[in-house]
Amino acid sequence: MIYKSKLANSAIAISKNRPAGAELLANLNTEIILMDDGFQHFAIKPDLSLCLIDVSDLQHYKNSSLTSTMPAGIFRELPSIGIRRADRVVFIKRSTITDADLEEINKIRDQYSIEEYSLIEIQANQIKDGFTKQATVPLGKSIVTFSSIAKPQTFHENLKAMGYQITNSHIFEDHHKFTESDFRKICGNHKSPIVCTYKDLVKVENWISQESAIYYLEQKVVDVSDGNFNIVSYLENQIELKRATG
Repeated sequence: MIYKSKLANSAIAISKNRPAGAELLANLNTEIILMDDGFQHFAIKPDLSLCLIDVSDLQHYKNSSLTSTMPAGIFRELPSIGIRRADRVVFIKRSTITDADLEEINKIRDQYSIEEYSLIEIQANQIKDGFTKQATVPLGKSIVTFSSIAKPQTFHENLKAMGYQITNSHIFEDHHKFTESDFRKICGNHKSPIVCTYKDLVKVENWISQESAIYYLEQKVVDVSDGNFNIVSYLENQIELKRATG
């Protein structure tokens, strides 16, 4: 739903059968197909593979006792195998990448022989009105939150760092499909503005009215890589190369 909202003029396929979804898009004369969460879908051979590593999860990569595959660990395949298949490794963090983070990233790079890599920060930008997409909640105001994301603690930490006081939180499982009943319960009798992520906003926006005090945290993607490691430049070059070679 978030892709539909952000990429209104793009064709989007949702299918458990990834090859069938890709074929559908290819038949629409689509030039570029981006497959989300498709690194281990071996039925499709991509022209380019990106491996994203969450900086907050680096301990799972450097500690051999934590690098197990499911169900014993968090990985679908061993990092030592998967990282070698990637054309570019992208280290990503939902806040500022610190000097301490860079030290740990370099340890992982040495451990897995990663030469080509990019550094991406997902930065909290501002809070916008869920109905108008414009108005901003004044800083320092008490707020209520709801979320259905993998790491709600990061969402809360970003809000607190921006000066907001969270008086109540409604936390649902990742990818929760909201119902109107859920939405009404969230709204309840809260007098404070209610803040969510954009990912969750698109799930409830059909029930938002001009009178609703529903807001979302707008974030921006910032590439903090050095020089040639800029991920956008890298992708643009790869696309042009593919166009030239067919």
